[in-house]
Amino acid sequence: MRWEEAEVTRIGDLESQLIEMGEMVCARHTMPAGFDSAPLYRGLPADMCPCEHWCYLVEGRLRYRFADGGEELVAETGQAFHVRGGHLAEVLEDSELIEFTVAEDYHRKARHLSEEPVRLVPYDDRWPRLFEQERAALEGAIGDFVTGGIHHVGSTAVPGLSAKPIIDILVGVGSLDESKRCFEPLARLDYVYAPYLSDQMHWFCKPHPSRRTHHLHLVPTASDRYRDELAFRDLLRARPSLAADYAGLKDELAARHRNDREAYTDAKGAFIRAALLE
Repeated sequence: MRWEEAEVTRIGDLESQLIEMGEMVCARHTMPAGFDSAPLYRGLPADMCPCEHWCYLVEGRLRYRFADGGEELVAETGQAFHVRGGHLAEVLEDSELIEFTVAEDYHRKARHLSEEPVRLVPYDDRWPRLFEQERAALEGAIGDFVTGGIHHVGSTAVPGLSAKPIIDILVGVGSLDESKRCFEPLARLDYVYAPYLSDQMHWFCKPHPSRRTHHLHLVPTASDRYRDELAFRDLLRARPSLAADYAGLKDELAARHRNDREAYTDAKGAFIRAALLE
């Protein structure tokens, strides 16, 4: 893949592109002078980036400070350098940075950047209408790529079930490669792409990872994931006792994992798999 083909994600004034390279990730970041990265890393150890990076500064000037109190590092245009984990960067001049990171570490950090606290609310009668409004917008933007319909899924699609106040939408597409052509029209609808379970789907949130109103999954229609998302929703709609058990589990997990969405989601997995096997 070339940079011209890589999707652009934005968090505030930070623009990033990502190329997967097996066990490594290559990212290109552009940042204006004065960009403050500190808020991105709150909640991580020392409130700093925990990843180790191998970098090349295409242009600009950056200053790194470290959690261990070691000597600061100042990088200039054209410099290749190494940054150890536990750091924050200060952007001294408009900068473009190429950064290599171990893929597992990068994606763990990316999940933190995209998280807001888990918050459950009682069922809201407006949720089906909000889905229908979004479905119409999606049909207009990416309808030519839809092969398996546009579906309201997740807990907001189950009447009476408490949920995070985020409309989950499943779109059946022909393939992951073909549906990459949806990224640009989706960006015009304020959807932000994030590489989560990228071997199974293209995952988006709207309008921003820190304040979400919608989640969107582009999933191949012929895949197990597509069938399972619809099947679990239908089971919850058809079996009130199952929905009640699921609500109780979610309440418990939301209290335990309020600031860790990944742990919250993973902990629901066994319940979902067991329900699908019944």
